[in-house]
Amino acid sequence: MRRLLIADEERDFVQSVVNRAYMDVSPNLPLSMHIVTTVDAAVEELRRSVYPLVLTSEFIPDPVEGMNVLDVVFGGDVLRLLEFCVDYRPQTKVCIVSSYSTNAECEELYRSFPCVIDVFMRTSSDREYKRQYKRLRKLLDDFAGVKMSL
Repeated sequence: MRRLLIADEERDFVQSVVNRAYMDVSPNLPLSMHIVTTVDAAVEELRRSVYPLVLTSEFIPDPVEGMNVLDVVFGGDVLRLLEFCVDYRPQTKVCIVSSYSTNAECEELYRSFPCVIDVFMRTSSDREYKRQYKRLRKLLDDFAGVKMSL
């Protein structure tokens, strides 16, 4: 069973992303998941243990009055997590799941980190939403070493 670290300030949201990707499969996921709710906790967990894959949200900070939208998006703590992985855990791959951002520049920034294997951004289209879940399901199946059956 492969180990997966899930990092999201809204614990149930990311876990439901993983669960939703496996809705058509048995309720027992073929992954051992550890869930944390802060970037600090994720970094500490990565210091203690090796995780081949991290599924994380953006950890976008609360905007302050007068703050530029891009400063909010680019100020997310996820960048600290990505830098840690690049510097100290180069074998760890990261997948970012965003329920907030649709910014192409932000996605480009995330993908510039060699540890990032995929980015799932917010979409307004049901079709694109389903396509992203199918893509996430394939990524997790490949990671867990199971054959996808859709």
